[in-house]
Amino acid sequence: MRIEWTSYIQTNNELLDSQHKELFSRMNRYFECTECNSTHQELIDTLNYLVEYVKTHFKTEDDIMTEIEYTRQKEHRRSHRELTERLVEIYKELIDNGASDELHDKLARLCQVWYVAHINDFDKRLASYIKAYNRAHNNV
Repeated sequence: MRIEWTSYIQTNNELLDSQHKELFSRMNRYFECTECNSTHQELIDTLNYLVEYVKTHFKTEDDIMTEIEYTRQKEHRRSHRELTERLVEIYKELIDNGASDELHDKLARLCQVWYVAHINDFDKRLASYIKAYNRAHNNV
């Protein structure tokens, strides 16, 4: 399984898009490990690699929202928390119970539906706000 980056989910914000591409790369790395019958520890390490980057990415967005006084930051941050919580639950399940088709399906659905939906909704609105903010403050 691969999660493809497409122009459909592009925000047209260089920083956000570059970080989203990295997220997709890390997601795909995990799925490659599942297809190659990697060890339990390799799967844990790879999923942890994704979890840590998700936290880094969300912190970047949170910092930007604070800096520009984004009007919808409360709901955006709530989405980040929910997404992180679901990902960490999957991570803990992997640690506790090992890999399974059900677990991989949960992660695939989370990655394909939630991340793409989050990017297309929350992050595109944020990117538009950033662009307008930069124009208004001559930071084009």
